[in-house]
Amino acid sequence: MRSAKLRTAVVRVAQVAVIFLALPVTTVLSVEPWALHQDWQGVLQFLLVITVLNLFDVYLPHGGSVDVDTPLVIASLYLFGPMATLAIVVLSRCVASAVRSGRAGLGELIHVLAKRAAAIIAATVMIRMLSSSPLSLPGPYVEVAGLGAVFVTVQLLVGQLEHVIVRGDSLLRALRSNIALQGLILVAGVSVAVLTVLIYDQMGAWALVVTLFLVAAMRQSFALLLDVRRSYQTTIETLISAMEIQSPEQRGQGERTARLARIAAGEYGWVGKRVEQMSYAALLLHYGLSFHRREPGSESLAATPLSEVEFLEPVQPILGLVRDESGFEEHSAGDLVSAYLVSRAFAHEQGYELSATLRIGNMMSHGERKRADAAFTRAIAKVAVL
Repeated sequence: MRSAKLRTAVVRVAQVAVIFLALPVTTVLSVEPWALHQDWQGVLQFLLVITVLNLFDVYLPHGGSVDVDTPLVIASLYLFGPMATLAIVVLSRCVASAVRSGRAGLGELIHVLAKRAAAIIAATVMIRMLSSSPLSLPGPYVEVAGLGAVFVTVQLLVGQLEHVIVRGDSLLRALRSNIALQGLILVAGVSVAVLTVLIYDQMGAWALVVTLFLVAAMRQSFALLLDVRRSYQTTIETLISAMEIQSPEQRGQGERTARLARIAAGEYGWVGKRVEQMSYAALLLHYGLSFHRREPGSESLAATPLSEVEFLEPVQPILGLVRDESGFEEHSAGDLVSAYLVSRAFAHEQGYELSATLRIGNMMSHGERKRADAAFTRAIAKVAVL
């Protein structure tokens, strides 16, 4: 615990250093550091709209889940340069943080400003390189897209460093997980930035109104996706709570099994839906819930109400393999590894080895089983220190 607090403190100091270094670095590297294209009115317009977007995170659900102002920040970098953009980002974020009152601490503000400052520094380097390059780009949209790609990549990278350093997780796995979740909205954000630059000269402030509606729609679509995923989790949690009421002695055991399965999946290299599926499979396995049941006096299997739950459909072959049910003879390699790790997680929590673990392990290739065993060993070590 003390080590984690020390690492958090070191990360905070580094983040503050990046924020304070951003101004002198952009001043030195900027092509026209103080000119700002003589467009203070445009800078103020961008400041107003970006502040409004940041306030969405204060008053709307899932605040902070995605940096909704990214398209306008990228467009500002191209139109007004790094220094003006840095001022816009700092002022708008400070206003949003002040309005948020006690609901978010100084640490969150520092985290957000640090990753923005680092991304602006990287974009400044790119602008400097483009200005001194003899190559001529075919149009502004190419430069804006390049700026956007650099900005988003650096921001994503720096944003994950705190989590990686404090929790000792893999940076590559953290990046893959975030790209799987936010990849499409990040690409859409860069596209909106290009559109904003292309229409700003003709439409002025009205271009920002168009962008505001586009970005707000993107944000709400992403929030809806998070709500749907949360509803899936809530469905499972409600089901498990009902089971724990009937068996109080099992309270918390299922979640521990699911957590070990999730961590093992991450150590294996999986992210996103596959990790969720293994978590659901571990919970259902622990509480003896199934998609099929054998009718008395019959060899056939009848479907249970769980088989009608659409988002649990990918979990069926995993549980079928663990329980050696008929109908799952054809399965993917991923299902086989998932079933093996879920079986090991369940056996570890119960304190005894499952015959399913050995059976499924014999169905896997030597390389797959060796990799899965190594991932599970790392998962156990990680759970022990959490």
